[in-house]
Amino acid sequence: MKKFKFIFNISSILLLLITIIYFSIRLIYYRNYGKKNKSNTKVLSEKILNQEKSYFLINETKKINDVYYFIGDSENNYVNYKGLIWRIIKINEDKSLTLILDSSITNMKYDDIIKWLNTSFEDKSGILYKTFYNNGIIDDTKYVINSNNNLYCMYDDNLITLLSYNDYFNVGSDESFINNGTDFWIISEEYNNKYINENGSIINDEENKSHNVRPVITLPSDSIISSGYGTIDKPYYIKRDKATGLVNEIEVGSYIRYNYSIWKVMENNDNKLKLVNEDCIRDENNECISKNFSNSTNEIDLNDTESLMYYLNHDYYLNFKHTEYLTEGKFYTGTYINDDYTSVYDDYIEAKIGLPTIADPLAYIVDNTFLMTRNDTNNLNIFITHNNKPFETLVTEEAYIRPVIYIKGNIKIKGGKGSYVSPYTLGGLESDEI
Repeated sequence: MKKFKFIFNISSILLLLITIIYFSIRLIYYRNYGKKNKSNTKVLSEKILNQEKSYFLINETKKINDVYYFIGDSENNYVNYKGLIWRIIKINEDKSLTLILDSSITNMKYDDIIKWLNTSFEDKSGILYKTFYNNGIIDDTKYVINSNNNLYCMYDDNLITLLSYNDYFNVGSDESFINNGTDFWIISEEYNNKYINENGSIINDEENKSHNVRPVITLPSDSIISSGYGTIDKPYYIKRDKATGLVNEIEVGSYIRYNYSIWKVMENNDNKLKLVNEDCIRDENNECISKNFSNSTNEIDLNDTESLMYYLNHDYYLNFKHTEYLTEGKFYTGTYINDDYTSVYDDYIEAKIGLPTIADPLAYIVDNTFLMTRNDTNNLNIFITHNNKPFETLVTEEAYIRPVIYIKGNIKIKGGKGSYVSPYTLGGLESDEI
């Protein structure tokens, strides 16, 4: 019994010593590792790579040929850029970052996508690129760079592309964060007209139907963040210069509070800003107002007192607290012919208030809202939004209203940071000149 007790005591002491030594070594290692990797860097790629071996990222990234991929159901790769939520696909070998939009930005046929995304020699090209970058106040190349994403040559010069088959495979395909339960186009090196369906499977669309578009961009290696942790609640915010003077300094994608609503900046050109409401027009009970588009035709006539456009530019206009902030701008009214988005730009009207068109980025954010786009075969048909897609309805049917307005560029910025939670607020005109 004494011998057993002696052996038990010795074993307990040895086990205790081993435990103390083991955890002491771990403490020293992780303290040194923490000091080595502790960084206040605001460079996004560096910040992520410094955390790559941490507990919350060790199972979310995979290294393939010096490229770090976020894999599976990652929860730490959210980025807020241009007022939109993106997901980091990978950190490239040169430390640039490839991102995909977390949700669709439009819906169209495959043949039109690259023309809609990027500027080129083709007429009416680069709708999204011009929306993002051509506002005359930023250096385009500072914020996005070219990455051919292992694609064939026709995409080599484009700054905005689509998800490649290789990247979809490397992040985990249908079991990854990219599979968001909607259909969207991808690019294959060998085949065109491929898309991901709602279940995450790769499908070949031989009929060239319309599907959702989720742009892919590559941010440069020195991209700076201003805040955030990469989570859905606190995404990384790409740093941008804060506007402090007039609204003509405001970057596209910023938010403005005006007339008790939140608006997103769609364009900043010609010393005027084009804004789209983040919501439908609501009544005093906070219910979305529904109206018909017209009593008789899809022709857009500002003088038709029974039309939605008349209501917007008269009754709704008078509800604005500062109508002097509003100014006229172009609203495209061309008919939608053969699913070709460029046909929308064949005609326009000048007005202060209008609606999104079928070709506008983020036109389908709010379901059952009117678009300012007509069918070319039936003068009683107009388009509305549903599930990120355009659908036709009769002009006599009712739908919700998501207004688009133009405001003057010489309005003073009173406060705010330009984010959704802290939108810019307005504080009067600097002068009567615009």
